[in-house]
Formats: sequence, C-alpha cells, structure tokens
Amino acid sequence: MSLAADPAQPLVCRYLWTEEEAWKVSVYHWKKSGRWPSLGLAYLVFGGILVFSVWKFLTRGFEVSSLALFLLTTLLLLIKYATRWRHRLRFPRRADRDALMEYRVSEEGIAFKAEALSEGRAPWVAVLKVLRVPDGVLVYRREQEMYWLPDEGFPSADAVAEVERLLREKVSRSESL
Repeated sequence: MSLAADPAQPLVCRYLWTEEEAWKVSVYHWKKSGRWPSLGLAYLVFGGILVFSVWKFLTRGFEVSSLALFLLTTLLLLIKYATRWRHRLRFPRRADRDALMEYRVSEEGIAFKAEALSEGRAPWVAVLKVLRVPDGVLVYRREQEMYWLPDEGFPSADAVAEVERLLREKVSRSESL
C-alpha cells in the first residue's frame, strides 16, 4: 500500500546493520564529502613517485633515498586497504553491530529504531539533505550524521519510489552519486 493511498501508514525499511552495510555507507559518504577526487590525485602522484623510485633503483643501483621513496609510496598506496582492514577489526566491538535497523518514513518525518539500542524521530525540518546512491538513500541530519535506507530494506520497488518522491517533496537539498 502506498503512502499516497494511506498517509497514516508509514513506509518501513528494515535491514541488518552488518559490517558490509557499514563499510558501504562510509564509502558512499566519503565519496560525496569531497575527498574522493583528492584521493585519485594522491594515488596518481604517489604512483608516479613509486615508478620514479623503481626507475632510479634500476638505473643507478641501490641508494637509501630510492629505497625510502619506494617504501613510503608503497605504504601510502596501501592506506585504502589498511582502512578497510581497520574497519573490519573495529566493527565487532560496536554496540550496533548486527542490529536490526528499522526506519519508518511518513509525511511527518523519519522514525528510526535500532534493535535494543535506541530509537527516535526526525521531523523533515531537521533533515539537512538527501543523497541518492546506486543501492539506497543516505538521509543526512548533519554533515556527519546520516540514516541509511537501502533499497533492499523496503518491501517493494513501489515503496522505494514512494520514499524517493516523499524525500524530493520534503527535503530541499537532494543530490545523487
């Protein structure tokens, strides 16, 4: 049943907050926060330095400076993988790990509940912006505080379309990734 047919009936999104979901949300947020292009530039610069240090090592033989450049740039290029590894190690210690998340989207706003942890309500005036990503929606209350509404958490594609319509109608700032 759509919200348009029965405004008193909220649209419900339910899913498990797993490590994969948390990582996906952090990547989407990170990409939209403006650091993504600078990372690409950093990889290009450090990749060039890495190639230069290898070339220097092959043409001039062993030098401490070329070895130091090689090790430093290799370390910097591996930061992405270290960040993912750190996330995987820390997630099991989070209170919200594997919690059943539930969001109820209605004409009044968004109500949320994290199984046995917390619950609350955010009226539409408290929502800063909405970010549509390939497999869900990030609803921002502040620049660093957001709700994740994955498409797969809704009962149907019609419910997803109805939520998108409601978000466009109620939130002035809407972006896509």
